[in-house]
Amino acid sequence: MENERKDCFHFRDKEIPERAGKHIVQFSLRIDATNYLYSNQITLNVVANQPVKLAPDSQPPAPVVSCCTDIANRTLVENMTLRIMDSYGNPAGQDLGGQVVVSITSSGNKNLPLFEGKRRTHCISLAEGQAHITRLAIMENSPGEDGSAYTLCFQPQVSMLPQTLFPFELTFHFYNDALSQLKMSEMLKKKTDLEVIVAAQNDFFSDNKQLLTLLTDQYLTANIKETEVRNVLSNRKIAQPLSIPDIDKLLKEKNIEADRILKMPRRVYSVRDNFRGQQDVLGMVGHLAYVQDDAAARVISWFIRGDMDCVITRTSEAARRIHRDTQGRQQVMPLDSIYVQPQNRPLPHMRNGHMLFDPPGNPVHARDLLIYPNNQECCDKVFKNILGETLLIDDLESANNYRRMVVQNNMHCPTILTREGDCISAKGKFGGKQNKAPPTGALKMFGAPIPQPYYAVKEQIDLLSRYRAAVEKREKAEKDREDHLQDMKSPQMKKKQEDMREKIMQLEALERHLASKSMKRGLEDAGEPSGIITKRVK
Repeated sequence: MENERKDCFHFRDKEIPERAGKHIVQFSLRIDATNYLYSNQITLNVVANQPVKLAPDSQPPAPVVSCCTDIANRTLVENMTLRIMDSYGNPAGQDLGGQVVVSITSSGNKNLPLFEGKRRTHCISLAEGQAHITRLAIMENSPGEDGSAYTLCFQPQVSMLPQTLFPFELTFHFYNDALSQLKMSEMLKKKTDLEVIVAAQNDFFSDNKQLLTLLTDQYLTANIKETEVRNVLSNRKIAQPLSIPDIDKLLKEKNIEADRILKMPRRVYSVRDNFRGQQDVLGMVGHLAYVQDDAAARVISWFIRGDMDCVITRTSEAARRIHRDTQGRQQVMPLDSIYVQPQNRPLPHMRNGHMLFDPPGNPVHARDLLIYPNNQECCDKVFKNILGETLLIDDLESANNYRRMVVQNNMHCPTILTREGDCISAKGKFGGKQNKAPPTGALKMFGAPIPQPYYAVKEQIDLLSRYRAAVEKREKAEKDREDHLQDMKSPQMKKKQEDMREKIMQLEALERHLASKSMKRGLEDAGEPSGIITKRVK
């Protein structure tokens, strides 16, 4: 999105947990195949949303009661706690009180059972957002239609809330005798057990299908990634072995080639740096930069020969420590005591983006020929301070002509060095032994950078390593998917599928039986004269 920092990652598709309580969040950054960076653990306290309903901690089974004298057969609810909750099932009314009014309702039956004491409603105290019901039962010889289903409605009444809370409703079955009640209880229990088993089996097979979809997506993604890296290798004219052992063999060859290039003789700054690696130490000037061109390396190294073994530190404290430890023999330069202009000045023959004259000898700032392997910003500051605006030009004649034309344009001309080893000072002085760099063998010069072919081989190694990781990931994703497919087709899985089909058939048969009993009871009720309520004699 616009105006977002590029060094930040935004988690927009992550939702907070639905369950209230303390949760721990930790972020990890994968560096490579084995290394990770972990953030500190962040504690989140998720609180409940607005209260919307009354509900138990877990859904109780549907009660089956009969209007006999035994209290156990008349009990609707026993030891159940109802809580005020939010829409996600979190307790949300710990500071609320009132009462819960329990009533019995039916969609069409007017002959409703009564609670103990011949009451149509029952009130329960609600405190701290919860109401506990020790026992709730219908009265002995309660009215009601044999075989009918009724609904217990637990309606919370809380005056402190502007909105009405949704009640908790629980269906129960009513019978005239204990034997019918027992039979229905057993059938309902069997139905519930079958529903639980079928639901669990459905979840199991659904999870297997989802896992297959996930493994397929992972395989396709890994395949696409491998193809992308393979295409990059093809464009770079790099071989693409098909197997991991062949890739490892090619990687070994490339690493041997890189080591060979790295060990080839090249120019190095020969003074040992005993301070690099210490706290707040950058290192000796001669080790901080490379110079590609031999002629430029010779004249620049000679020009700043008095600074080449100077140790650059980040802080004055580190500089004083080295000065003290060496009894003042080691020269040091702390970065925090250096000031240079932040912007780069143009070459003297340039003004407002235009050339004042056609410059002879290919002039450049000497510092622009330095290559910094590390600490780019710090090194840029160091060499701006040491070399300043010093120029490098091809030869002495071009350098003198260049200086003359700069001065004729009423401008200051800085020191000019030449690739032939000459120096024209900022005062215009040149010639003599003191203004001529000695031969290469007599100088301690800046080192040469690592040859470019080395970086080309290292890039190939990096690409091949990425290719190996992509092939390995694709092979693992392919194996995981194939193993899961074989597992789904195994005899054990087929037996589970057959067992689920049997359970579904049993459940459907039981549901048809219960439905037929309900329909039969409805037809019997429809055949009775209107307005007559049958009585049961005890």
